[in-house]
Amino acid sequence: MIQTMSTNKYMSLNRFILRSQVLQLYRQMLRVVKEITDASHKKELTKWIQDDFKRNKHLTDEVSYSS
Repeated sequence: MIQTMSTNKYMSLNRFILRSQVLQLYRQMLRVVKEITDASHKKELTKWIQDDFKRNKHLTDEVSYSS
């Protein structure tokens, strides 16, 4: 099982599934950005995606992910 930094030793199934969906979304967004031909737009969007996911990676409330 996957360990988390929270007080629980293991992730719940719902959290595991949600985490997988978030990672899938992240990868899909980066794949779409690869198709952009303008290098400056590509760089800007890649940075925005990475920064946004890093800024929100601490969230543990599943409701926060949905909004």
